[in-house]
Amino acid sequence: MRFVFVHGGFHAAWCWERTMAQLKRIGHSAIAVDLPGHGARLGEESTLANRREAVAEVLQPGDVLVGHSGGGFDATLGADSAPDLVRHIVYLAAALPREGRSYTDAMTMGSDGAQFFDTAAGDMLSYLHFADDGSMTFADIDGAGQYFYHDCDGDTLRWAFERLGPERFGETTVAPVSVPNFWAADIPRSFIRCEQD
Repeated sequence: MRFVFVHGGFHAAWCWERTMAQLKRIGHSAIAVDLPGHGARLGEESTLANRREAVAEVLQPGDVLVGHSGGGFDATLGADSAPDLVRHIVYLAAALPREGRSYTDAMTMGSDGAQFFDTAAGDMLSYLHFADDGSMTFADIDGAGQYFYHDCDGDTLRWAFERLGPERFGETTVAPVSVPNFWAADIPRSFIRCEQD
């Protein structure tokens, strides 16, 4: 079985290295995508269209697509472009688009969604450094540890913190999203809820 991994904010394909190694050890194949504006594609502009393409262009028949956090949103965009290639989609503590809504709207829908999202985002902002170009990065390892790696050992925390990249929000967070092919295909999906995420 082949897995295609999509990272969340501030991360890139590197964050899946250990997971992919374990899957390969038991006979599966796996790749991880660098979304535009991240990892090897750091210099590229990040738009919904090119994030969609970054996922869709690597898909092969029978793939299991895995999106973590905001990467669930991007995995869905990619699956919408090529639903016939995706066997299953896994949302790992991930966001699922709401038809006709922006990423931010989708994250705040629900009874307590807006209040939780505003509180969590507000708390995280205190750990970020904002650059003149509009990008933001984690200013120190303590903030990254609190929001991403609170249950990791110190070596893993340092390994990951050294690799975190900038995040730029813009069109990708305010533009409405439509994924009609994804909904029509009714691709089998699983949701993994991480209670400490």
